Amino acid sequence: MSLIFKPQRLPQTYSNRFKKYQKNDNYKGQIDQLNVNLVGDICETWPYLGMDERYELTISASTVANLISVSVWGIFRGLETFSHLTYRDNSNNIFINVSHIVDYPRFQHRGVLLDTSRHYVPKAVILQNLDAMTYNKYNVFHWHIVDDQSFPYQSTNFPSISDKGAYIPSTHIYTINEVVEIIDYARQRGIRVIAEFDTPGHSLSWGPGISGLLTQCYANHSGTIEPDIPEIGRAHV
Repeated sequence: MSLIFKPQRLPQTYSNRFKKYQKNDNYKGQIDQLNVNLVGDICETWPYLGMDERYELTISASTVANLISVSVWGIFRGLETFSHLTYRDNSNNIFINVSHIVDYPRFQHRGVLLDTSRHYVPKAVILQNLDAMTYNKYNVFHWHIVDDQSFPYQSTNFPSISDKGAYIPSTHIYTINEVVEIIDYARQRGIRVIAEFDTPGHSLSWGPGISGLLTQCYANHSGTIEPDIPEIGRAHV
C-alpha cells in the first residue's frame, strides 16, 4: 500500500521565500511528497506484545521522502519520527534535515501506568496522555483503573459497585462507552491497553456495592477486609 502526501502547487510568492536559502551550501531542495509504503501482507488492526515496529525513513535531496515498513505499527513510528525532524525558522518556514533512519525499539513493552482509582482522571486527560505517549513512541497504557480507594469503572452486570464505590458516582466514573473510546483511541496510535483489576487484594471499594463480598474479620479487626488466608491467620495483601 502506498500513500502520497502532496500539497497543492505553491504560489509564486511562497516559492520566492526560499530563494535566499538556495544560496546556502546546506540547502538541498524542497520536499513535495512523503511516500508511505506498507509492504506487509497483512494490515493488522490491534497492537500486541512483540508487534513489528521497524521502519526505514529516507529524506534526501529528492523532492520525495520515503517511509517504508512491513507493519502499520512501523508506519506509525516512522510518521512520528518524520514530525520530530521538522522545525521552523523565525519566518515560519518549515525545514527538515537530510536523513536516513533505520529504527526499531529495543524493548517490546514500553509502558506508562496511570492510577485512576486513587486520583480520578477525566477521559479527556487520559486521551491527552495517550497523545503524549504517541509522541514518545510508548506502546502500552497500563490502566490501574480500580483499587481500595475507589471503583470508577461502571460495570454493566454489577453497576452497584461504582454506585457505592466511586468517589462521586455521577461524575467520577468511566462508562462502558468511554472505556471503549479510550481503548480504540489507543489502538489507533499503536498502543495496547492493559486494565488492572486487583483481586483478591486491593478490593475494599468493591464491598459497599455487593453485600457479603468481602471477608468478615472477628479477631483483632472490626468490619470487613479483603479475603484472608486462614492457614496462616492473616489477611492477604
